[in-house]
Amino acid sequence: MRVTPSRAEDGLDPQLRPLVRESNSARREQLIEGLLFDVGTVVARTLQRKLRWPLGGRMPQPMAEDVQSTVLLRLLKRIRTIGAPGDAPIENFAGYATVVTTNVCDDFMRETFPQRALLKNRIRYLLMRDPRFATWQAGDRTLCGFAGWRGRSDSAEPRALDVASTERLDAILTSVFFATGGPVALDRLVSAIATLIGLQSPEVSASETIEEHQEPTFDTATETRDLLARIWSEIRALNRPQRVALLLNLRDAAGDAATPLLVLTGVATIEEIADTLEMKPLEFAAIFNDLPLGDHAIASLLSVTRQQVINLRSAARKRLARRASQL
Repeated sequence: MRVTPSRAEDGLDPQLRPLVRESNSARREQLIEGLLFDVGTVVARTLQRKLRWPLGGRMPQPMAEDVQSTVLLRLLKRIRTIGAPGDAPIENFAGYATVVTTNVCDDFMRETFPQRALLKNRIRYLLMRDPRFATWQAGDRTLCGFAGWRGRSDSAEPRALDVASTERLDAILTSVFFATGGPVALDRLVSAIATLIGLQSPEVSASETIEEHQEPTFDTATETRDLLARIWSEIRALNRPQRVALLLNLRDAAGDAATPLLVLTGVATIEEIADTLEMKPLEFAAIFNDLPLGDHAIASLLSVTRQQVINLRSAARKRLARRASQL
């Protein structure tokens, strides 16, 4: 007798359909365990490609296991909802596992190596905004290079460069692409440029890097993302001169630029910051790598004196301090 598929199976990966049909909880758990086992190769391959660490290799084993466990936990939670009312079907389970693994890896890199994540954001933004460059998908890889290469599926390892680490990012990208002669995987490009400009590679010493590159914060009042988002909302309520004086000179406890952390934490995009500064995105992108700016440069942008910039920033900080005490 032919079994008619239920509506819950519409659009569902055939590999997952037995879950919809199985009502016995014990057998359902066995099916789930088998699914996680079957997709394990996909997860491991994606982890190695994204993190460039073989599990158990240079990456400390406990850290590798944490990342992998996070992926499997997310998959487990999602699989258990299959067949439930209103559940959106997973059309390709292997593809879904790849996406989940990629997202977990990206979260891990942002939290563990914030400076590298910030560099990646800068590179991605420049690739998208500068007409000389392009970024595109080739299967499950993100490739980048000169705009004329768009659509190619081949990729090469970035070559060693003889350029100064102080060169502007667009000049470094141009040199990399000329030297390589073809598309480059985005993650490999980020690693190559991180090495060039002196950011410690996570492949060298993960445990040491974690200690040295803790996530910077504005101050103790903005330790959580929710509070940071509220502070960002208050910054946007300032008048334009105060926003410019504050954001273009904002520093963290170590004296490094703090405004890019808004992008890193997901509180604001580069476009939103540019809009808040009442600058064109490309105009802001041109000074993004030079942040924090000195008071003379900000004074020139605002057509005011250096002392007026100091006064504007002081007034902005006082308002934010008052508002923060009420949050």
